[in-house]
Amino acid sequence: MTRAAREIRRSVRRATARLGALAVATGLVGAAAVAPAQAVVERYDPFAVNQGFSAVATGDARLNNGEFEGSVAAFGSLSTTSQNYPFIHQAAGSPDYTVPTVDGDPVRALADRFTGAGAFTVTNRDDSGTIAPDSPEATATAKLVDLAGVSAAERGSGYTRLTNAAGGT
Repeated sequence: MTRAAREIRRSVRRATARLGALAVATGLVGAAAVAPAQAVVERYDPFAVNQGFSAVATGDARLNNGEFEGSVAAFGSLSTTSQNYPFIHQAAGSPDYTVPTVDGDPVRALADRFTGAGAFTVTNRDDSGTIAPDSPEATATAKLVDLAGVSAAERGSGYTRLTNAAGGT
């Protein structure tokens, strides 16, 4: 192959590479100019499956932190590790939620039974001051299915303490 032919071949290769680069650049610019497809935004409530409960245990629920802000349901037993475990409406989180109802009653705790030597109190405390005193959030209760071994004693005006066979209250 002659020197002139090699130079022509080299020039053709360079021109082809430049045209290819230009085509790629044009394609990228064209792609950037087209708006990306937008997904349809659907509202999704991750707690909807919980029927309004903040937490649901498919078995036993053992609560061992300082307090519970919201409502809990357990298909099994409910126990605490504290002698003063309050169920409250709001202390640090958002007070903008509704407690679930069971058989028409607002509920903070729902379980098959209360076990263990710990204690819990449904106080419905609301540090935000935003719930009405007669609202479901202010009047929520605890519901237990199995009361075997549980005794009740009046402890004051409108306050009844339940004690289980293990000494939990």
